[in-house]
Amino acid sequence: MTYRLCLTICCFLLAFGCRGDGETGGGAKKVTLDGDTVVLAKVNGVPVTQYELEQAILTTIGPEQGAMLGDEGRRKVLESLVASRAIAMASEKELGAEALAELEKKVVVYREQLLVKSYLASHANPQPVTAEMVKAYYESNPERFGARTTVVYEMVSTEHALEGDGRNRVMEALGKIGNEDAWDESVAELREQRLPVFYKKGRVAKEMMNPRLFALISSTQEGQTSNLTFIEGVPYLIRVIKREHVPPRPLQEVSASIRKSLVPVQLKKDVKKVAGSAIAASDVEYL
Repeated sequence: MTYRLCLTICCFLLAFGCRGDGETGGGAKKVTLDGDTVVLAKVNGVPVTQYELEQAILTTIGPEQGAMLGDEGRRKVLESLVASRAIAMASEKELGAEALAELEKKVVVYREQLLVKSYLASHANPQPVTAEMVKAYYESNPERFGARTTVVYEMVSTEHALEGDGRNRVMEALGKIGNEDAWDESVAELREQRLPVFYKKGRVAKEMMNPRLFALISSTQEGQTSNLTFIEGVPYLIRVIKREHVPPRPLQEVSASIRKSLVPVQLKKDVKKVAGSAIAASDVEYL
């Protein structure tokens, strides 16, 4: 039996081993579980039962592997249960009152989680994801499936922020070339005049661009030129050449992934509904 398996069984016992007197919450009638009266071993007088062995096998290796487990394997699981029980008892003796109180709270929380899981399994009935839901999600979120608008632009700017007379000269020069067609040629002439300007043509890439510059490009209409705009002291003149709209991937290619992503959404809606009903039937008081 591996160390990891022993730890798993030990954790299982911490969650399951506080058997108390066998009564369920709310003072319900005592029920004897199948195999829980068959004692296979005792640790300090506390029995380890057939039921606990079967649950440990199901928890640690699952029903399929458990069905194929031979006598030797079952004996090893039982030995691990005995070891876990002995460790748990030794630990309980060493823990202080506060630590034991915290442990009891954790047991209560875990028990509540199991009860919630059982209740939802019985009462939750999430509506299936329909083709209409898939289509609506697809149409509302085209960018999630590759849809985007690519902006082809050209730009004139300076290599650094400018001040004084140099700033005024560049502003005057850029104001003149705004309506010209061949910005690259105009910039080449300005550079011959020793003005620190440059020309760039490209496609907008939001993740690689100053957000304010991206906003300037995005707000400029196709075929139009922006106003001369300073960003962090650097002048920018933008002209949008064209906008290319890339459609999303076809619905039939992504419908399966959409349906999968909508399943937990439907479940969440139904859980909220079930929770609302349970709360409405309860006496709740926030203090």
